[in-house]
Amino acid sequence: MGEGINEAPALATADLGMVIVTATDVSMEAADITLMWGDLRGITISIKLSRATMRNIKQNLFWALISKEFPMPLARRPAE
Repeated sequence: MGEGINEAPALATADLGMVIVTATDVSMEAADITLMWGDLRGITISIKLSRATMRNIKQNLFWALISKEFPMPLARRPAE
């Protein structure tokens, strides 16, 4: 987490960079997440949100693959 120009290279190379909105423009551009308020609880909120997003993506991918794989064997045969 950084706020100044000196931290911009570290933010750019980090796995996850966070800044507060009062940081310099260079740092905000280099960071992955910009906290809009000075409250550091936003860090935990953003981590929980990202985990929930990834869980949702994985569930959607699972159900998309299942729905593409099994409809044919379950389809009814036409009446003869």
